[in-house]
Amino acid sequence: MEELDDFNDPKKAGDLLPCKNCGRTFFGETLKKHAAICQKVTTKRRKAFDSSRQRAEGTDISTVKPLKPRPEPPKKQSNWRRKHEDFIATIRAAKGLTQTLKEGGPLPPPPPPSYDPDQASSCKEELSSITIVCIITIATTFQCW
Repeated sequence: MEELDDFNDPKKAGDLLPCKNCGRTFFGETLKKHAAICQKVTTKRRKAFDSSRQRAEGTDISTVKPLKPRPEPPKKQSNWRRKHEDFIATIRAAKGLTQTLKEGGPLPPPPPPSYDPDQASSCKEELSSITIVCIITIATTFQCW
């Protein structure tokens, strides 16, 4: 109990000296020990700990180099709104056609194409009007549409 009373003694509390590095206060003898340790700790920069390297020690993983992340490919611009509007127009045209067939009236004109007919979709190659007429003739002959 006498040791605890020594800490509360105001005479001994006045003997505390601050550390130059961290500012904590110590008794004279303790400050000498602390100053040397505190100097080492404050000047030394610690490396970041890599837990994956430690886990890989002693296994075949340690010999494999880490893979570099691949850059993401550029995103294609979305045309979902145009596709949606074309889909809705096609559905409405089909409903109108079925209604006309039930009533027995003349067939309405076909809806406008949702794509550019002068451009092939697979290779983006522009086609001449003669080629387009040939393709349409062949398709209607074999009833592809």
